[in-house]
Amino acid sequence: MLFVKLLTLIFASVLMAGCSLGSYVGYFYPSIENHDIFVESDRLGSMDECRDWVNSQIAIYSNKGYDFDRQSYDYECGVNCREGDDYNQGTKFTCKSSAR
Repeated sequence: MLFVKLLTLIFASVLMAGCSLGSYVGYFYPSIENHDIFVESDRLGSMDECRDWVNSQIAIYSNKGYDFDRQSYDYECGVNCREGDDYNQGTKFTCKSSAR
């Protein structure tokens, strides 16, 4: 019986760890000069979804009066993200790496 419980615990741990792998989070910075101001997405399923989310943020901020060209904003897509703010940066997620 102990073996079954241990096996179940190991399986559940592996399954939960696998859920966070491959998750992406978008970070959009309306001003390339100030990365203290940013918008963080919810979890996204792919890099393409992240880029689509960034494009939606550009549209939202353009409607707020921001005049964007490629030089005025910045973004990144966090890769292999999990919930938690390990570095106290005011984020909902911590990611292993980031890409564009």
